[in-house]
Amino acid sequence: MNKLSLLGISLTLLLASGCATQGFVKKQTDPLADRLTSLEYRLSGMESKLNQMPTSLPLNPADKAMLERAGDMAQKAQGSADTAEAAAKRAEASAKDADNSAKAADNSAKDAQLSAQKSAKAFELEQKK
Repeated sequence: MNKLSLLGISLTLLLASGCATQGFVKKQTDPLADRLTSLEYRLSGMESKLNQMPTSLPLNPADKAMLERAGDMAQKAQGSADTAEAAAKRAEASAKDADNSAKAADNSAKDAQLSAQKSAKAFELEQKK
């Protein structure tokens, strides 16, 4: 019985001290809720200021002129690059044509050499008769 009463007292103390009351929880969470509300208000103010800022800055006439010159120079550079690319493609095509011509000339030379060898053998045979 002594153990049973000790267990009962221990359980009662554990349950009584382990439960938080609604008032205690409210007392602990109210300051946090106030801080969150304050931070949300500040964040909202910052977002509205951010949305009011211009998305682009105005340029003075000198900067505008420099920007236009830079655009013109970029267009000219692109035109030069396009011209160079076209010339490179033509040069590549010419190189392929020259390579094909060289291969054809090499084949013709080999054919001529074989014909010369055949003619030489035919001449030798003719001489032996």
